[in-house]
Amino acid sequence: MIKDKNGIPNWYQVKYRYNGSTGPWSYGIVDQYSKEAKQCWKSGDLVIEDAILSRRYRVPKNGFEIRPLGFNIRGEYDKFVEKEFKKALAHSKRTRCLVGKLFRMGVGDGYAFYVVKDIKKNQVEIEWRSYQGDRYYDQALGGGGWFPKSMILRLVRMEDAMREIFGG
Repeated sequence: MIKDKNGIPNWYQVKYRYNGSTGPWSYGIVDQYSKEAKQCWKSGDLVIEDAILSRRYRVPKNGFEIRPLGFNIRGEYDKFVEKEFKKALAHSKRTRCLVGKLFRMGVGDGYAFYVVKDIKKNQVEIEWRSYQGDRYYDQALGGGGWFPKSMILRLVRMEDAMREIFGG
């Protein structure tokens, strides 16, 4: 096993679950570089970023079964992310309301993806999703949050129109 200078395993993409569990696997990316990750490693814990959501977990390496997947294009990790994307896209296409709609923003050579989570009066809550390997965030929308309903409605309608024209 290759480790960085702090001793953190260079695993990158992993799947993990409680030791002895037969439940479903969770997928994520091992953080080797942040101050938090280096501090946690001193206690024997890894910091793992969720494969889809903008969440980070402190995972005790002794309490979890951790399987490194490395970086394998079209491997198990990528198939998991693609499956979750297809579920979100299908739901977005079916729903008639704003909540549950999926939209994307062009960033670099890819996209930042967001899902509408909630509506309160003239505000809409969106949540970032990592449906692309580069894990891009839009500069204005960041990791999500509350935004004017008119702004998000315009972005969702534009996304729906583009899907209608170009398919997908």
